[in-house]
Amino acid sequence: MGNREAIAGSASISVAFTGVLYLVTDLTFGTGQAIGVAVAFLALIAWRWWAIALYRSFRDTREGAHRPE
Repeated sequence: MGNREAIAGSASISVAFTGVLYLVTDLTFGTGQAIGVAVAFLALIAWRWWAIALYRSFRDTREGAHRPE
């Protein structure tokens, strides 16, 4: 239950950060640039927060399956 809540919380925070970044960039530079920056930021967050953790989990599971006992 705690892991699911942590995942939901990090997803909510990433959407909130992206929304704030979009709003500030839109007010400062314009809609086109704001969309580009928001998409790039969301991709960076997804890679940093989720992809690396999923890769490590996959790697640990795979290495654990091949260890001689």
